[in-house]
Amino acid sequence: MTPHKLGIVGLGTIAAVQLRALNALPDLFRLTAACDRALQTRTRVNVPVHTRLSAFLREGDTDAVLVSVPPAAHADVAKQCLRAGKRVLLEKPAAACLHDACAVYEEARQCGVLLRTAFHAAHGCEVLWARAALPELTRSHGPIVAFDCTFCDPYTENGRILPEKIPLGGCWADSGINALSVLARLCDLTVCTPNRKETIEDAACGLPVFCRRTFSAAAADIRITTDWTAGHGEKQTDAAFADGTHLLLLHTAQRAELVQGGKHTVLFRGDGEERLTRQYKGVLAEFARAIDENASDTALSLRLHALLFS
Repeated sequence: MTPHKLGIVGLGTIAAVQLRALNALPDLFRLTAACDRALQTRTRVNVPVHTRLSAFLREGDTDAVLVSVPPAAHADVAKQCLRAGKRVLLEKPAAACLHDACAVYEEARQCGVLLRTAFHAAHGCEVLWARAALPELTRSHGPIVAFDCTFCDPYTENGRILPEKIPLGGCWADSGINALSVLARLCDLTVCTPNRKETIEDAACGLPVFCRRTFSAAAADIRITTDWTAGHGEKQTDAAFADGTHLLLLHTAQRAELVQGGKHTVLFRGDGEERLTRQYKGVLAEFARAIDENASDTALSLRLHALLFS
C-alpha cells in the first residue's frame, strides 16, 4: 500500500508527540508538508514548512491534513482544509463550542470530504484491553453500575493557569473530552443525561482549573473530574460492578487492576511504550483505515461534544 501524503498544521507541543507516532508508521503515512508561523518550531520537521495556511493548501503535496493548532482555531483551519479537498484529522476537541463543532462536521458533509477527530485517550492500551475484557468481567461480577473518571494535569501555579496552557481552554475542555472518549469505549453514551456541575475558575482568565460533572447513562452513573490544581498528571477510570468489585484503569501507568475487598490484582500491564506516542499511533492507524473506507466519525464525535458542552 502506498503511504498517504500527510501535512500537519501546527508544530507545537502535542505535534512533537504526533510526529513521533507518525514516524513509527511509515507504511501508512509520509509527512510531506507543514504549516506554522513560529520560527523555533519549524526545525522539528524535514519537509517544506509554510507560514500561511493558504500557501500550505495550495502548494503542499498532501492528500490529508492533521490539524494541531490551539482549540480556538480548530474549526476555522479544518474548514479551510476541507474546502481544499483535504481529508482532515482534527485534534480534540473539534472546536471551542458545540455550534462550531457541528459546523465543521457539516462543512465536511457538504464538501464530501472525510473528517475525524483525534480522540487519543480512547486508544490507550488499557482501554482497548478493558473493552475486550468487559463481557467476561460482567458475566462474573454483574453489570457496571458506575464510572468515576479522574483526569489531572499539573497546569497551574499558585492557583493560576500557566500562560502556555491558557490556549487549551481550561481543564474541562482539554480533559473532559478525553474522559468521555474513554467512556464511549466502555459503555453506551447515546442515552446519557447531564446532572450536576461543579467548577472552580482561574480568577484572572476565567477558565476552569477544576471541574466535576455527573451524568446518568443507560445503565450506569458517571462522574468525571478534571483537575489542573492537583500538582500531578495522573489519570484513571474506576468502573464499579454490581457485586462491589471494581475495575481500575490506570491510564498514566497503562495498567488495569481488579479490586475486591481492598485487594488489587493486576489483570493487564502495558509493554512500556510511551503512553501518548502509543495513543497517537492508534489514532493515526484508525485514520488510515478510515481514509481507505471513507468512514467518518460524525455521530460519535458530535455526541461526545454535545456532552462536553452540555
